[in-house]
Amino acid sequence: MIKLFPTTHFTGKLSNGGKKIAFHLITFVVQSHILHNKVQRQRQGKVREIEQFMRQPCKALAQEGRAMAAAKGEEAARLVERLETDRLRWRHSLVR
Repeated sequence: MIKLFPTTHFTGKLSNGGKKIAFHLITFVVQSHILHNKVQRQRQGKVREIEQFMRQPCKALAQEGRAMAAAKGEEAARLVERLETDRLRWRHSLVR
């Protein structure tokens, strides 16, 4: 008796060709199970990798944020400088 799956079974004598076919079918089923498990493990690994990446602060994002803050700071400094020069011009115009 050869059990291929838990629900089905085959009883009786097999010829050599039948034995070869049954052997190939069994090895195919086993290999497909192994491959499926391997893919599942890889998928789990990827999910864990992504979760770890999401948990830790992203350095590139932090650098980008710092660069944006620096740019905004420079922009603000330029604006203040321009306002200061405009104020000085206005005062000079009053003096004249």
